[in-house]
Amino acid sequence: MKDFETEETVPSETEGDLHMTGVKFVGTPEQITKLFAAFAKAQAEAGIVMKDATNEKFGTYASLTSYVETLREPFREKGLFHMQPVIDGPDNSRVYIQTIVGHESGAMITAVSSIPVAQKMVSRQGNEVQNDMQVRGISIAYERRYALAAITGLAADDRDGEFLGKQERHEFTDEQLNTLNEATMKGVDEFKRVREAMWPEIGYAYRDPENQTLVSAMRLAAIKADKDGS
Repeated sequence: MKDFETEETVPSETEGDLHMTGVKFVGTPEQITKLFAAFAKAQAEAGIVMKDATNEKFGTYASLTSYVETLREPFREKGLFHMQPVIDGPDNSRVYIQTIVGHESGAMITAVSSIPVAQKMVSRQGNEVQNDMQVRGISIAYERRYALAAITGLAADDRDGEFLGKQERHEFTDEQLNTLNEATMKGVDEFKRVREAMWPEIGYAYRDPENQTLVSAMRLAAIKADKDGS
């Protein structure tokens, strides 16, 4: 059976903001099937992206870092990765980025997007940015954030006022910690099963930056349990 192939495409010039071409799939049918299965599981586990940044003029939003961190562990566990290289385009007034989501099987999803290089930008503190390279860098980060959200289907939390200059803490309850700790003692597979079943209630706490030392300790305990039992 013939492999799926991509075409080299550059977005046509448009007025306005982000413009993305049609998504392309690369790989054999068998590889694409594995990619879709892994992607569906990772997407379900990733959940909602937390708003972690504030712009004094435009309010709260989810930064590129928040999107990447939301995807990091689900992607790693399902054999997925993403890249966003900046590519050459026909017009220096626009930034072109190729967003790629790949799978360990060799399959990938890819799309090319473009966005105008802003004539002026506003920093998080509400100050106008004048430096050309800094403006281009901000444009690239802006485009990467929206392109990654579009290709992965992720969305930011819309709860108003949750993050207003300072990120709200999300903590595990004692009951949640006891359940997770009991699962770690039975090994990685059981820990993952329990974590995925509890994800709707623990997702925010699991991704909270302040809890990452605790989360890492639970993962290491599960790995140790497997080694001790082998």
